[in-house]
Amino acid sequence: MLFLSYATEDAEVARELGRALTDADLDPFLWEDHRGGLFMERLQDAIKRSDAFVALLSPHFIDSPWCRREQGMAIQREQELRARDESCVFVHVMEVGTTQPSAAGFLGGYDWVRLAGSKSRNEQIQELIDRLKSARPAEKTSTAASAGGLQASPLFRNRDDELSTVVRGLTNAGGPHFWLVIAPPQLGKTWFLEKVGEELTSRPQDDWVTTFVDLHRLRVGDRDDAGKVLARLFGRDDAMTITPETCLDIAQGIVRGKKSHLCLLDGAELLSHETARDLRDWMSEIYQLLEDSDVRLAFVVASRRDKEWRSVTPSPRLSMLPLTQFTDSVVRGVLRRLAQDTRQREPSPATYTRIVKSAHHLSEGVPALLVLCLQWIQAQQWLKPERLENPEVFEELAWPYLRTALLSRDSLLPRSPEQSKDARNALEQAFRILAPYRLFTQSHLRHHLEWDSLFEDALRAADWSIEDLWRAISDTALLTRPLDEAWQQIYPPIRRLLYRYFYKRSEDRAGANRDARGFIRVWAQKQNGKEQVIGLVEVLWHQVSDPQLRESGQFGTELTGSANELSLSLQPSDLYTVAELREYAVERMDNDDEFQSAISHVRGLYDRLIAVVRAPQES
Repeated sequence: MLFLSYATEDAEVARELGRALTDADLDPFLWEDHRGGLFMERLQDAIKRSDAFVALLSPHFIDSPWCRREQGMAIQREQELRARDESCVFVHVMEVGTTQPSAAGFLGGYDWVRLAGSKSRNEQIQELIDRLKSARPAEKTSTAASAGGLQASPLFRNRDDELSTVVRGLTNAGGPHFWLVIAPPQLGKTWFLEKVGEELTSRPQDDWVTTFVDLHRLRVGDRDDAGKVLARLFGRDDAMTITPETCLDIAQGIVRGKKSHLCLLDGAELLSHETARDLRDWMSEIYQLLEDSDVRLAFVVASRRDKEWRSVTPSPRLSMLPLTQFTDSVVRGVLRRLAQDTRQREPSPATYTRIVKSAHHLSEGVPALLVLCLQWIQAQQWLKPERLENPEVFEELAWPYLRTALLSRDSLLPRSPEQSKDARNALEQAFRILAPYRLFTQSHLRHHLEWDSLFEDALRAADWSIEDLWRAISDTALLTRPLDEAWQQIYPPIRRLLYRYFYKRSEDRAGANRDARGFIRVWAQKQNGKEQVIGLVEVLWHQVSDPQLRESGQFGTELTGSANELSLSLQPSDLYTVAELREYAVERMDNDDEFQSAISHVRGLYDRLIAVVRAPQES
């Protein structure tokens, strides 16, 4: 299927092109034929299922908010496909109305077919058809992780340290040999698994057999059957029944082959608790059978969740590897390589620093968005990179990722396709009210339920209690994992992106931050022991994040005054003295990179805050 993106004013030429594509045995999707119902969701789904996206470019297209959204989703989809095959082409451009490349944004960097060019109209349409037939995108299935597999995007090459840690564990006799790679959507889990397989199969000193199973590519019934998943991991008939004797047979086959076996499992969040438990049990059984042999079994699982895989038994327990966002130093390295690859003259150090800062701020170091920033920078010929700070560019680049990846049904309701639109809306509203907070509890939800009518209406429509909502939030792909605390946290880069998405204007963000700070101050006063300290640091962080205070001349004075007041308010508990609680506050602030970064623009302020918290002065 081919998705045609066009403005209403260009509908006539879209229909003409649609007829030509149909005659060429291609299957065009025209949005006019699919009006009604959940229209945006239909468009998102159509773009995901399409083999190509054709933008009918004109001034009307550029002015259309709908076309801009479709364009963003298409570019995001192209990046997903290129993560598997860098040569694939998903986005195509046909100019149907005179358009300046400088006004076309991302699309300005593509090779256009011009309907009103020097060739006849039929010849131009045929040129587009020829391109579409010869440049179909990569297969939408995961390839086995082996030499000659996925080509790494420059964006992911900073995973060397994490890759080395896992490979070293897998190839060391002492292990660890079972790993859980965990991260929210599109932080490079699939690429990482395939790279692990490539590293092991290319080692001359070892002999490995590698299998890769992507659960996204299995039917629901198959991935709910631990036996079928296990059979695929070992290249067996998936109609077999898994028993202890079957496990023994698999282990004997590995020993006879005299090669160690690496099983890679992607999309593990799609497994039910029961299926994950059974699969873990069988893998452990085979592992233990091989312990006294000359070969070993290694198992690497990639998931957006950790709950099903954290059991202490059976042995061996999976070692956790959370994939993190990229730092600004990584962004700098990627930009330098991009300049070299495109033979772009390297900008001045000041311009370079500005580009790095802008790209990192927009993307928050999330790989999927960083790729889009790189494309944008390249399409704009590296000119005026500070435009990345414009809200319009954030909307163009980030919104499709937020809608189609972070706030998608797969992300919010990963194992509940039967859940209603109301359930998804309730979760969206929950993340809207939680985006200003770095940590949250059920009391945060109850507080907002008392005065936020949109949240209240969404929860009522879903027929959920706060406890129901809490369980649903815990199942989403957006939380920090693992987190051994009584509260929850949204993965920090995602939280910051959602904050800017839900609160679009600076005044909206300032208001949401002040409301959150007010609640956290009250919440902290109700805590005791170490929880008081956690509240203290969060109150200070909300104050640090207040844009109006940051721009005032009283920033340092007011912040140190608040720190002094909060430190004085700490109360001893049965377990801790006030002095111990103050030292704990200093320790949390020392380990809080986000907090320190937020006040780094005021020289010496962090040291003053530490001194005040440790030894506050009575008024």
